[in-house]
Order: sequence, then structure tokens, then C-alpha cells
Amino acid sequence: MRTDQIDRARARLRDLARSAQDSSGYRRGVLEVIETLVPWDGAVFVEFDPASHLATAATCVDLDADQCATAFDIELGARDSDGYEQMADAGTAVATLSRRLGDQRGHSARYRELYQPFGLHDELRAVAQSAGSCWGGLSLAREPGRDFTDDDAAAIGAIQGVIAEGLRAMLVRGAVTQPPPTGPAVIILGPDGAVESGTDQALALLARPDQSEPAAFAPAVHAVAARVRASSTGIARARLRGADGTWLVLHAAPLRTDGPGRVVVTIEPARPPEIVTIVAAVIGLSPRETEVLEHLLAGRTSVEIARKLFLSPHTVNDHVRHIFEKTGVHTRQELMTWLFFSHYVDRLNTEPS
Repeated sequence: MRTDQIDRARARLRDLARSAQDSSGYRRGVLEVIETLVPWDGAVFVEFDPASHLATAATCVDLDADQCATAFDIELGARDSDGYEQMADAGTAVATLSRRLGDQRGHSARYRELYQPFGLHDELRAVAQSAGSCWGGLSLAREPGRDFTDDDAAAIGAIQGVIAEGLRAMLVRGAVTQPPPTGPAVIILGPDGAVESGTDQALALLARPDQSEPAAFAPAVHAVAARVRASSTGIARARLRGADGTWLVLHAAPLRTDGPGRVVVTIEPARPPEIVTIVAAVIGLSPRETEVLEHLLAGRTSVEIARKLFLSPHTVNDHVRHIFEKTGVHTRQELMTWLFFSHYVDRLNTEPS
């Protein structure tokens, strides 16, 4: 029975990836499909920048979206031992709180601060991985007396790859539902993760349309801020795609002169070099092909690339041919044009007058 259910869920997820108009609709649809397979009492579905593993969007159902900052502080501050990034690095697709801690779940910061206060008792979390990258994370919660089973974990593990493929498709189609900033977008967050101040453009981006889903940019803002607080380098960056098809980049850094823990975040259009690695992940380039692509975009010849990467020109040309096949182009000029018009130019400017 469960095998039939998994097969039906896979088919529905593939249909959803083809029909969803945007990332938000896809995430909500995925949660609806999952609920028929593994029922839950609360859920969070987080989308990642696959290069940095920082959240760029999130959907919360029957959980408090205002806890976004706390969740990322726990996640990126390594206050629990099974964060999404840790799971992806360890090759662990699915984990449950009850299996990991049993009656000692009070040791979990997520349990104490996110679940127990709202009457929830167990969590199943999974990472959505495909083509060597992690595209999203899923957390399901249940009330007492309904712990997740090994069968539940196996069912989610069986569909996580299909979910990841859908997230890749959504990233090409467009990831957020609000327009990109039209002026300087700068946000100041306090030590507790709360927004203290910002420009009008930034605050408009953080305005939440409803109580079940954070505004399009809120998860990314809280994620880069939490990464800064947990990082020894003091900087963080995440990329996400706007509703018009353009890529945006968020930069975060500490405010050293205004007390510990305060962070400034800026949102601005991404330059072409900043989107190469994420575009490469979306179209399924290997790490070596991505390196070659970066050199191609810098205008280097095959001989120059070979010298830089310690490869033969013949091997470089093989990589170039694979890049052309995956992007559907035939020349380097076509590659540049494809990258620029498919992943950089504001699509709204192409509407007929």
C-alpha cells in the first residue's frame, strides 16, 4: 500500500513541477502532496541557494512564521546537531527527533524553542538533494502521541529527490513573488534577529502578505544574518531569483561600531559573475564544467583555460562541448547571449509595446 502511495506522490510531484506558476505555489503544493503520504500537524518547507545552503524562501503551514529568525539562529548557529547543511554533508536524507533523542528531546533547541511551546512533540526533517546539490529542507511536526515512524521517514526519503528536481525547475521559472528593489535596499537587524530599521525599499520587501508564509525576502534576510553571527569571517551572501526573472544577491556583515550582534543586510541586483555557480547547478554542470564556464565567460581560450586548470586543451574542449549540450547552444557567443538574456536581463523589458 505504501509503495503505491509513494508512486502516486511521485507522479503528483512531477505534475506539480510542470504546472506550478512560481516557487511559492510549488512549495505549498508539495506540502499538500506530502500530507496525503505522511500526515503532519505543522510544516516548514525551506528553499536554498545550493551554493551557500542559505535559505532564500520558506513556506510555513500551521506554524508561526514569526519564528523565522529563531529557526535560522538555531540552524546556522549549530545549536542542534542535525541541521540541514550537516545532514546534506553527511549524506543523511531524513532524520526524526524521536529516533535521535527519544525521551531526551528536551536537549534539542528546536524542540524547546519552536515546537514544545506550540504543543508539538516530534519532528521529521529532510533535505532535498539532486545533481550533487541541496535545494531545500523540509521539517514536519506532530503533536504528542503521534511520533514519526521509520516507514514515514522511508516514504519521505523516497520522494525527496523528486522534490529537489522540482525546486530546480522553479529556480529557472522564478523564485519569489515580489518585485526586486527599485532603489537602495538596506536592513539593520538587532542581536535578537528583529528588524530595527531599513530603507523604504527594504521594508517593503519584508512586508508579509499573510500569516502562513514569510514575505519573499524575509527567510533569506534572516538566514544571511544568522550565518554572519555564526561565522568567523563575519560575512554571508545568498542569491535568489525575482519574479521578473532577474537574480538578486543579499550581502550581510556585522555592524562593528554599534554593539555586538547587529547586522546590516543589503539587497541588490546580481552581476553576471555572481550567478554563474547557481546557474551551473540549475542546468546540471559538473564542478569541472563550472570552472570551465567561469573561464569561458572571462573570455579565455581553450589553451588558456587548459593552462589555468592543468588540463589538456582536448579535455577542455570536451568540457566546452558538454556545456554547449546542456545549455542548448553551439558557440561561445551563443553561450554568453543565453546566460545574459535567460538569467540576467529583466524579463519585463521584453514585453511587446
